[in-house]
This record gives sequence, structure tokens and C-alpha cells, in this order.
Amino acid sequence: MLVVDATHGGLTLSEEYARRGHEVVCADVHGTADAAQRERAETFSLVEALPPLNGFDLVVSPVHFPRGRLGDTAGAKVITHHQAVRALLEDEMRCPVVEMTGSFGKTETMMAAIHLLKGKRSVLALTSNGILLASGGKVVNLSGMVSSTPANIIKAVRLCRGRFDTALFEVSLGGTGLADLGIIKNVYDNYSIAEGTLTALDAKLSMVRERRHSSTSLVNADDPLLSSVQGAQMFSAAGRRAEVSALGVRVGTEGVSFAAAFEGFRVLGGGSLNGLYRVESSPRLVGRQHVENLLLASAVATFLGAAEEIPRLAEFEAGEKMVMDNSGSPKRVLNISSSIGPVSLRRALEDFCEVFPGQVSLCFGGTIHTTCGYLDLPALAGVLDGMPQVGEVALFGEVGDSLRPFIKSKRVVGASELSGDPILYVERR
Repeated sequence: MLVVDATHGGLTLSEEYARRGHEVVCADVHGTADAAQRERAETFSLVEALPPLNGFDLVVSPVHFPRGRLGDTAGAKVITHHQAVRALLEDEMRCPVVEMTGSFGKTETMMAAIHLLKGKRSVLALTSNGILLASGGKVVNLSGMVSSTPANIIKAVRLCRGRFDTALFEVSLGGTGLADLGIIKNVYDNYSIAEGTLTALDAKLSMVRERRHSSTSLVNADDPLLSSVQGAQMFSAAGRRAEVSALGVRVGTEGVSFAAAFEGFRVLGGGSLNGLYRVESSPRLVGRQHVENLLLASAVATFLGAAEEIPRLAEFEAGEKMVMDNSGSPKRVLNISSSIGPVSLRRALEDFCEVFPGQVSLCFGGTIHTTCGYLDLPALAGVLDGMPQVGEVALFGEVGDSLRPFIKSKRVVGASELSGDPILYVERR
């Protein structure tokens, strides 16, 4: 059998297939395998170029790899990395599984859900913060920061030496089909994949297409690309009529509050639930994107039978995405994430302006290449130039140096010259 792409989890898939007795060839099509990774190829063959497919009975290729580059696939069954993970793990995953895909906000949602569940369940989680095991009220990181490529679900299961009774997995570009509850959080940034033959939306809809008959999906009714999806339950942070919705939303300097409303929401075991639960956040949380995150964390807890834990979200301390930092002067609202792009930057600016009306003093920069891919600099500059609320802009790092020539209508200053209080600090990391 052939596994395509050593970069995005192919080594892990190759090891797993070889462990089960398959003769495996892994093609490092991006040429990124380093010496340490090549040393992992003890039980399978690692090659640099894509070999002819004749002679292979199974080809496992990422959803974002163009099918046309595989050549003649006659005689070979071709499946995605997502489908391979399901085939490899479905017989041993004997606990409830929640999977989440989307453009941004997945990690904070997962961390909030873990916060609600950690006292009641032992939870194995794959997040961009790492592979986590939450049990007995404590959270242990079993790895460093990892990508949400589907093969890392296998890595998470193999790293967890203890027992777990719940699994929460971030998954890039769709679902594996393992989930009892599969969530598409958002697809606002519908970029092209597979050399323009597919889009992010096409891939992420596998969360609905690939689901098991007994499972359910939860999809964003506020996202225009998802609002007409059939065969799924819906959620709305904007208060639209849905199985899960946020009502009476308030955002301000005291944090976020709303009522999480459930109307015929199908939960684990096949029943449905109606109810209203008050959600209060930590005062450090700034803006409406936290409404979506906390609403979905409430939905995960409710699906798993822990709705009574929802009030504990008031104790949840988010990471570094739209949170108030009071440690210095002037104060800053931090928005630090690998997924910062044109759409998420616009959302951050809109959230900031709602809580702090007036012109925004923005400090922006960071790394261009992250686990979330390449940054569209002209589109990013277009967001800044197109928002009159943005006043002074301080730039730093690779992003700042590369973005500067594209900015046409904003005054670019040094970080020490920013006069706002608070300042919006956005870093792609």
C-alpha cells in the first residue's frame, strides 16, 4: 500500500499500517522529512517521489492533495487520511467521540469543553495546544504543540497510556467519521485546496457526509456557507432559531454573558433535550467570537450529559485569543493564534470596536508560515485599509516587514508611539 505525504501525518499512518502487518511505502511528496523523521522509517519504505500506482492495492492520500497528481489509479482503492484514521481506529474507540473542524476558534472551544468535563470524565483531547489528558480535575499535556492533521488522532490514542472515557478531537479539513458528535464551527475563509480542484468547504462537509448513521452533526447557522446544509443540527451564536442558540447576548468590559438555549437538541444515546442555561464568562474575555466558543463548549457538555456544569464557564480562563492583558500600561487585548488571517483579523477588529468604540490602535505582526499555511498579505492589507476604525498601526516580525508595502491608507508607527488604551495586539504565531 502507498501513503502519500510524509508532512501531514503520513509517517504516523505508515507506522500504524506497518504495525498491523501491511507492506507500506510512504511518499515524501513535499520533501520535508528530516533525518530524525527518516529514522522512523524502520518498518516501512520512505521514498522522495510519488511512485507509479500499479502494484498498490490501497492508496492513502490527504484530502488537500490533488487527485490528478496520483496518475492512473486503476486497480487501487484511494481513500483520504481522514478515512484511513476511521478505518484504523473505529474498532477500538469504545467511548463517545466529539470532532470539530473549522477556520478558527476550535482550540478555545475545546479547552472550554475540557474545563467543563474534566471533573466528571477522563478526556483525551487533540488540540492545537497539544495532546491533553484531563482526569480527576487535572489536565496533563502528553505532547508539545501539534497540528490537527487527522493522523494525529492516532498519535493521541497511542500516547495515552491511561484509560479515557471521552475523546475530543480538533480535525483539519473535515471529519474522520469516528465522531458521535461532529461539529463544523465555521468556514468563513473558504480557500482553495488540491490545486484548485476543491475548497475548504468541500473538505469540511465530510463531517456531515462521513458521519455514522447513529451519530449527529452540529453546523453553524450563522455562516452563509453552512446555513443551508441538510442532515445536520444547527447552532447560532447570533440568536437564530436553531437546536442550539445564544439568546440575550451581552459583550462588554465585564466579559460575555448569554443564555444557551437548547431546542430538541439530540444528545448521546438518541434522546433530545430542551433547556436554557445561563453562561457567564471571565471578565478577561473580549468580544463576540467567545459567544460562539462558549456556546459550542456548552453544547459539547450537554451532548455528553454534563449540562449542569455549564455555569463553571465563568471560571474558564481562555488562552491568548481576544483576552484582556492588564499586566502593563497601556492595557492590551491579546489576539495570538496560528490561524490569524484576513477573516479572523476582521473579526478581531470588529469585536474590539464593539467593546471599545473609537479608533483602534493596532500592533500587528508575527510569523507568515504557520501550521495553518501561508498568509495572504494583500488581502490582509485590504482589511486594514478598508476599516476606518483602524487608526495607527505598528508592525513587527515577518508579517510586519512583508505587509508594510501593501498598506496604503494607514499611518504606520513604532510600537512605542501607539497612543491607544487599550491597544489591540495581534500576533500570528
